[in-house]
Amino acid sequence: MLALPMFVFGQAKVGTTGLNFLELGVSARAMGMAEAFAAGANDASAVYYNPAGLTYVYGRDAMFTHIDMPADINFEFLALTFPLEAVGGVVGVSAYSLNTGDILYTDYYYPLGVDQNNDAQYFSAGDMAVAVSYGRS
Repeated sequence: MLALPMFVFGQAKVGTTGLNFLELGVSARAMGMAEAFAAGANDASAVYYNPAGLTYVYGRDAMFTHIDMPADINFEFLALTFPLEAVGGVVGVSAYSLNTGDILYTDYYYPLGVDQNNDAQYFSAGDMAVAVSYGRS
């Protein structure tokens, strides 16, 4: 009975997936609707929520979102839509960016982040993504 727990492996799935920053909402209108927005996407945010909604964009459209999160984390989203009259349909281009800013580097020997000369070291982390979407009736 004492050896049995040795054969049981538990694993927490925290931090094991990539690109989680793409799950952040990009439209205040959609966020106000608890992101139940797939059927109502009819502006540049359709690039993110539902590319089929690009067919309801009847001209050029642009959208920019900037979100300040706790711990000096910044999220930016930019979307542009262009109707293609010769081919039909609408093309959408979007860019996503997440940046943590400067974070003080600490370790076991320098828990305050500075050495004997009072020099500090910093690092930062970030993610970027670019997407192209196309919608046609």
